[in-house]
Amino acid sequence: MKKFTVPVFIVLAIVLVGCGESTPAPTDMAGIVASDGDVQTYCYYMVDVTTGPDVTVVVDSSPGPITIDVERSKSCIFYIMKSIYTHFKPSSVSVSIEALLQDQYGKQSTGNIATAMLTQATASKLVWDNLDPDSAWSDYDNMWLLSS
Repeated sequence: MKKFTVPVFIVLAIVLVGCGESTPAPTDMAGIVASDGDVQTYCYYMVDVTTGPDVTVVVDSSPGPITIDVERSKSCIFYIMKSIYTHFKPSSVSVSIEALLQDQYGKQSTGNIATAMLTQATASKLVWDNLDPDSAWSDYDNMWLLSS
């Protein structure tokens, strides 16, 4: 099992700096996910990708100035799932979105605000171009959103 941490904004900077030069497209899963424009738009932050037969992706927005909210996390998860299953065929993909949370007493901690898991069997039935984050949400094998 390999684990990659790829800062999405650094990949974008590398692509922009390389304008005018031919840059080969990434072929590894972490590189493809991090260079996906929709993932960059909706996820903002570090995307940790652990590969193997089952793939685990963690997006940690807690250290940044912009925290991903619950609704935006559905979009982030959708575009990560779409990016992976468009290029690869893992047994399953689990995505977790972490954010800075605060309890009623003001104590802050990092915790999950959304998770989703999709198996290859289910993913093979999805027509990604005909779905959006909301319509795909109920198609995942398991999903959870933090209630407000």
